[in-house]
Amino acid sequence: MPGKIKIGILKARNLPIMDRSSESSDAFVEVRFGNDNYYKTPVYKKSLDPEWNSRFFFEVEEDEIQEEPLQIRVLDHDTYSSHDAIGKVYIDLKPLLNPNGPTALNGFFPIFDTLHGIRGDIKVQARLEILSDCNEYRKSSSGVQFFTSSRIPEGYVLQNFCGFVEEMVLNDDPEYQWIDKIRAPRASNEARQKLFTKLSGEVQRRIGLKVLDIEANCVLGYQQYFDLEGEFGIVVRGIGTAANIIRQAGNSKSQLFPEISKHSKISPNRLTKKISSESDLNHQNLINKQENQNGHSISEKMEYPFLTLQQYPSGFIKSVCGIVCSRSVKLLNSNNEFDDLESRDKWWIEIRNEIRSHMKSLDCHVVLGYTETKSICEDVCVLSATGTAALFNEAFFANPLKRIDENSSEKCSICHVPYDETELPFPVALSKCAVCGQGQVPDVIFTSIQPLPEIETIGRGSLIKAIVSRPRKKSSGEISAKMISDYMPFMEYELHRQLLGKLKIKGMNMLYGLKVQISIGENLLMGIAEATACFAAPLPKPILPKIINDKMNREFKDIESLKKLLIDEMQRNIDFYGLEFKLSSSTIEQTDSENDSKALLKIELDDYREKENIYQLMDSAAKKNILACSTEYMPGIEFNSNLQMFTSIYRCEAKLVQMNIKKFNEIFDYILEGLNYKFRKYKNYVLANLSTDTSLFDDDHAMIILTGSCLTYGESNIDIKNNVEITNLSYVPNARIERYLGLVNLFLIRESTQIKENGGLSGFMHCFITEVLALVRAHVLSLDGNALVSFKMTECVLLDNPHRNQGQCLINVTGDAVRIVK
Repeated sequence: MPGKIKIGILKARNLPIMDRSSESSDAFVEVRFGNDNYYKTPVYKKSLDPEWNSRFFFEVEEDEIQEEPLQIRVLDHDTYSSHDAIGKVYIDLKPLLNPNGPTALNGFFPIFDTLHGIRGDIKVQARLEILSDCNEYRKSSSGVQFFTSSRIPEGYVLQNFCGFVEEMVLNDDPEYQWIDKIRAPRASNEARQKLFTKLSGEVQRRIGLKVLDIEANCVLGYQQYFDLEGEFGIVVRGIGTAANIIRQAGNSKSQLFPEISKHSKISPNRLTKKISSESDLNHQNLINKQENQNGHSISEKMEYPFLTLQQYPSGFIKSVCGIVCSRSVKLLNSNNEFDDLESRDKWWIEIRNEIRSHMKSLDCHVVLGYTETKSICEDVCVLSATGTAALFNEAFFANPLKRIDENSSEKCSICHVPYDETELPFPVALSKCAVCGQGQVPDVIFTSIQPLPEIETIGRGSLIKAIVSRPRKKSSGEISAKMISDYMPFMEYELHRQLLGKLKIKGMNMLYGLKVQISIGENLLMGIAEATACFAAPLPKPILPKIINDKMNREFKDIESLKKLLIDEMQRNIDFYGLEFKLSSSTIEQTDSENDSKALLKIELDDYREKENIYQLMDSAAKKNILACSTEYMPGIEFNSNLQMFTSIYRCEAKLVQMNIKKFNEIFDYILEGLNYKFRKYKNYVLANLSTDTSLFDDDHAMIILTGSCLTYGESNIDIKNNVEITNLSYVPNARIERYLGLVNLFLIRESTQIKENGGLSGFMHCFITEVLALVRAHVLSLDGNALVSFKMTECVLLDNPHRNQGQCLINVTGDAVRIVK
């Protein structure tokens, strides 16, 4: 339906000096929406703080508002030459289409230039008047809300999940369309910014139409990715979970979480003596089978029963079965027999079908915490999909406000294996639940979701990371793709082997928020895994890894010294994390019986490198008293306040990382020590929701980006005064989200030919990230918000040419603008 956009260009401030003779500028503004609508303000002579007070209106279609940004360009007027560009502002008007969103935009927006950065501010007002479109065949999807938060929005009640939604668009990259012309840096960068913003809006509009088709009203856990394929083009992908939610009356919190941070009062040394008979277990297994069949009938209604949320309401998850993962190596080729977009769509369909088959092989209903990633190097790309296979409670939607009682037997049932011991889908060592003594539980559980409030934990959690690197021979085409494909299974195995070893040495038995990233470089392959480890009360105590010496030439004393090192490290971790148990003789004695061997991690000393790997399993976090986690919640700790979000970028030669894994661990520890020094005045703090992103470049350089939030606990609430609070968490500690205002999605490019004068690449990146955060705060304030939650830097590409003193950086950030009340 047609609508009207009313725009007010009021004034600007702190503009740069464009005329050296008068030390001022003759500024005017061009306002553009789409390709046809165009207006211009009068020229305000000789002023750095001009006031125009001009008002315009555009008649537009509803679908145009979802795709096209409002473009505001500030220029300096010249009489006898072309006008000089000062900067541009891109404003997304989609939040004005939300039924519960703001009705107008009003505020100062930074004027950003891709070559000079922020050059002043301009005050803009925007209001939208549009008629609702009830046409069944409409192109617009207005009214569908998008949330990037990893949980149900605070203040809303979940009615039902409707299914997995995805969309993809492909376009040529303007950066590679200057072959027959001379590349103009500003024109190329602005063309890319505009194109990326438009493609992002098109993906959201198409996903919104799919959501309306299945009678849903929102997209939860929305994830957006930009795949920069060079000369092959740009692919913009979006995935999410379609659902129906309704707003709760009053100021009560959403249905999400009881307190999950308090210490459990159950000691792991106590095993409940109540053991049920074999007939009771068989009866329970029969009930589980019947409930699983009912759950499958529900999940089969969805083509892909994948949920992209990381946190779920209490009582929704019935049982967690483990990680499911699929990876595929593909070759980018412009001479495909199919259309380029069609071929890429087929690639992801293959990945999703494989994930679904893994889920069904585990006899599960859904995949929780589902994510899709893509790593590209030249003409080779690696597609990855990961999630947690689980069973959900069918009766949850009949009574979604039901809570699990603390003394209920359901408290530990999530950890119970939902299979009969004779029908296990894969070999696994089972033992009796340490809480109820009835169900069967595995020795460890890996998940990709946030900590579950139903599972009681003992002590505090800890960050665990693993890294594997492999040299890659210089090749291209099918030879390169086959070589990478052959490496993948071994890298995956080694990553999980390291995770399992570190988990046991820390004295823990469960992983939350597991993320695995595969990076491809010209000469190097790298895999990084990170997760939050904790001790789950229902699971058995971990057994120390067993050292095996198949060769007789190794001295007995050497093996005994390594055993003692492992025992001392494990006991140090148990004491530091407050796990409340001591290493017993049964834990230290590593028997060779058939039952124990299933649960043991064996380390064979048949190579000199294995001894180095043992030392790598001993994490140094306990020695340095650094508390960190890769999840939004730390098991065993309740946060008081959010100090600040941080982004640390480290760039090094990839050859250093290639030499050994130890070098990367030293780099990571160096970054953590720097953060520890920065927050040294606070006694009790945790580096939460840490996310590591590694990129390998063609010039044998690696860039490591570490993002997280510093949160305090056990102290009085620390009030940090910010006009806009930015956090990568889906919540703000000690605050309540009053209103969700819309999705903020910015794609920015910064280029400079004075890298050395600006403090090198580190100074260039620091200034650019500061400018990006300033732009984010301005957009949040214009929506009448005071916080941005679920901040994500989904894309960060740094390119440099040291011989020409040039550098270019591309950053995409996204998050939910909200209004909070403390």
